[in-house]
Amino acid sequence: ESSAAGAAAVLEEGAAGPDPGAAVTPDLLASAIDAASALTAHGCLDDLSLQLGGGDGGDGDGPVLVKRAVNLLVESVCRADLPSSPRTELSALKFLLTAGCRVASPGDGAGEGADAPSSGGPMLRGSHLLQAVRVCSTVCLNTESESNRTTARAAL
Repeated sequence: ESSAAGAAAVLEEGAAGPDPGAAVTPDLLASAIDAASALTAHGCLDDLSLQLGGGDGGDGDGPVLVKRAVNLLVESVCRADLPSSPRTELSALKFLLTAGCRVASPGDGAGEGADAPSSGGPMLRGSHLLQAVRVCSTVCLNTESESNRTTARAAL
């Protein structure tokens, strides 16, 4: 759980732009995306949902949003500054292909909700799948790396 949240935090920081206190380098961003890809590939995120907001212990201090970890990571990758390096682009393509091609393992129903797929369904659906396709097409059209262009074209 903490690995997925930590990777999402690094990706969000990269998406928000460099912070004067802590700069996110392209190598750090690529490493965070690689970690998210490995977690997804090994099924660690299949039934994992994260609670966002609500204060400590859900005291009602604010609205509580429950999101699937893989969806949060896809949103973060899609908002990250990918053209920063070919390695970052390749890591993002790898993660999006891993998440897009993976079928969630049938679970016990924990973490089910409006954001969760049916048991054994595809991990990416709807707007998250559209965001992944959009990133692949952007990389295909704008990258300077021929291997990344070929990978993005194959993914599409």
